[in-house]
Amino acid sequence: TDSDPRVRAYVPEVDGQPQSFGTLDRAWGGDDINVIEAASGNGGITLAIGRKSGLVEMLRPGLTTDISAQASTVGITHLRVADLDDDGLDDLVWGTGSSIGVLHAQAGPPRSLAPVNIDWEGADTDLPAVGDFDGDGDLDILAFDLDGATFRVAWGNGDMTFTVDPTVQFAPQDIVDVAVGDLNEDGVDDVAFIHTGTTGITVVLSDP
Repeated sequence: TDSDPRVRAYVPEVDGQPQSFGTLDRAWGGDDINVIEAASGNGGITLAIGRKSGLVEMLRPGLTTDISAQASTVGITHLRVADLDDDGLDDLVWGTGSSIGVLHAQAGPPRSLAPVNIDWEGADTDLPAVGDFDGDGDLDILAFDLDGATFRVAWGNGDMTFTVDPTVQFAPQDIVDVAVGDLNEDGVDDVAFIHTGTTGITVVLSDP
């Protein structure tokens, strides 16, 4: 909140083991926190925050120091946490309202976040989503194209390299958020777009 710019984590047990971030009331400090994202996996929970300054930070249970990186020169508006290369470390996908980037977690020492280049072919992109959209076992990144009612997919190769699909898929206009899940239980992730149009929510099923 504006009056209390803190991130609080109330975390239950995971696989019978209590999770802890040092304190239940974890204060990152500052008044420029813009977005927070949490993900469960790799034996614990990862918290990530994005700041209005373009800085992103990550925290894992039991760690006393954060990993941080200056992802952008403008504010971070969207974050996704996922292990993009299946190395046991959670990575970050961030968006600013006009661009998307990827940070690859490095085990170190010291632990760090390294930028990964993805060529979106000049498109202005936002609202990143992460899932396995072709059923090959590697995570892909979907990005909404701000220049029209379309989205693009960067197909993951499992090694932190991505191939952007040259074709542009259909998407509804005025997207405000996206959600990913296997909605038809065929083993491949699908996408639901939340938008301000007359239908409210549009679902796009993957066709691997």
